[in-house]
Amino acid sequence: MSKEKSLSKTKHIAFIGTGPISLLKAYLIAKENPNIKITILDSNPNFGGAWYSDKSPKGHEIESGCHIWSYSPEVYNFFRDEFGLELEAMNPSPVFVGKYMKLPYSLKNSIDTYKYIFKTLIKGKKPKTKGHPALHARIVGKKNKYPKMGSVELINALRFKIDQIPSIKIVSNFRIVEVNLKETVQLVGTSSIIECDKIYLTSVSEIKKIKRNDSEITLEQEQVDYIHFLLELSEPARKKMKYWRLMNDPVIHRISDISYQTHHEENLLLVGIKPEAFNSMTEEQLLKHCTSSFLDYKLIGKTTHVQKIKTYIYPTFYIKDPLRKQINELAPDQIELIHSTDLIHGFYYILNKSGLA
Repeated sequence: MSKEKSLSKTKHIAFIGTGPISLLKAYLIAKENPNIKITILDSNPNFGGAWYSDKSPKGHEIESGCHIWSYSPEVYNFFRDEFGLELEAMNPSPVFVGKYMKLPYSLKNSIDTYKYIFKTLIKGKKPKTKGHPALHARIVGKKNKYPKMGSVELINALRFKIDQIPSIKIVSNFRIVEVNLKETVQLVGTSSIIECDKIYLTSVSEIKKIKRNDSEITLEQEQVDYIHFLLELSEPARKKMKYWRLMNDPVIHRISDISYQTHHEENLLLVGIKPEAFNSMTEEQLLKHCTSSFLDYKLIGKTTHVQKIKTYIYPTFYIKDPLRKQINELAPDQIELIHSTDLIHGFYYILNKSGLA
């Protein structure tokens, strides 16, 4: 692994957010640069960003959202070898579900790849598939892998490694008001200021202002609320499934059966609810729609009782594309934006930059 040149004189760096992307980057830097002090800040009390875990009614550690890993053998192998994660091919495979058909994720990825190749050739250009984690021309044999007991294992593995490194400190409930780039980087919080030499933030960071000398960047962000219902079924689901992405449902975005995370002691579904539906319907109406949809898809029987256990709402703030480029060009030695719109793709780019993929 080669050291990042921008860190050669760095004594203290900070990461904004405790999501898996920030944790992996911080771990790799600390491993290569043991003398650098690293602070990982989060505005929330929960650890893991949108991938944080919760407890089921019977005390099992479970996911709080419907998650899936994109296909990337390089990332799969790294997490197996470096973190000891036991990854399995998702069974059944994750699918896009329409009214009359189901399309495997792996097949859609191949179709998108060939579309890109065809469009590029039509323009008289040479397609570039190497180095792009989303482009895989292979049609068959691709399997989306995932930790054996869900994303809980990913967060726990990252946290375990982080906790072994004395130079890394995690600070929760620190909300940043603005970032000032001076001789040092000043992270202005609601009640205190943290100074460091460089910060890393993701494309979903909730920072509003970045100041440098006499200039100021106001970050325009698109807020997307990821809303999930944790539902308990009175009996196991009648269809074996891991992850469904519903294409035409006005209320439900996706469904995950996470009963396996309780060793099947509990029958639990996580259901992604579309924000517009959540904001316009009552909880009773939403639950009734979920039950009706499950019946239509023959996921449950007519005698199955569906109960809502909890609602998870995770606001996510996407920094708009033009501003991402502007941030990275502002002061590369003091601030860097990490690719994070797709977890596995973000991992891939970090590993690629470090010479590990």
